[in-house]
Parts: sequence; structure tokens; C-alpha cells
Amino acid sequence: MPRHRIALVGLGMAVTPHAKSVLDLQDRVEVACAMSPTAARRAAFATHFPFPIADNLDHILADRSIGVAAVLTPPNTHLEIGSALARAGKHVLL
Repeated sequence: MPRHRIALVGLGMAVTPHAKSVLDLQDRVEVACAMSPTAARRAAFATHFPFPIADNLDHILADRSIGVAAVLTPPNTHLEIGSALARAGKHVLL
């Protein structure tokens, strides 16, 4: 079965259960990157999970190998982030 490349967008309080779930699915899902614009959140997340880290959404938008993005940011950011991801041809999970 092919592995899907996914990005995790937002490394706040919602990310931990999602990151643990994709670890359980690692035979089918590869986390291409986990993204937060906040350096402290990236550093804290990196101590717990082995995924590549990105500091901006442009990295995800430009990577054609990423087909899916899980948006784990505050609800008021979903429209802007989700729309940008959809325009880039990504499947968006909210």
C-alpha cells in the first residue's frame, strides 16, 4: 500500500494526539513536516516527535509530494490556511 505524505500545520495543544496517531499509521502515512511559525513550539514538539520541522506554510504549499495537511491551528485561522492549502492542491483535514 502506498504511503501518503502528510503535513501537520500548527504545533499547539491539539497536535499531540494527532502526531501519536500518525505514528501508529506509519506503515501508511509519512509525516513530511510539522509546521509552526513559533520557534518555541517547534523546539518543544521536536523533543517528543521525530518529524521534520518547518517554520512557515510556504514550505508545505511548495512541496508537491505532500498530498494532505492536517490543520491543527486555532479555528479563526482555518479559512485562510485551509484555502491556501486547497489552492495548492492539498487535501485539507480540519
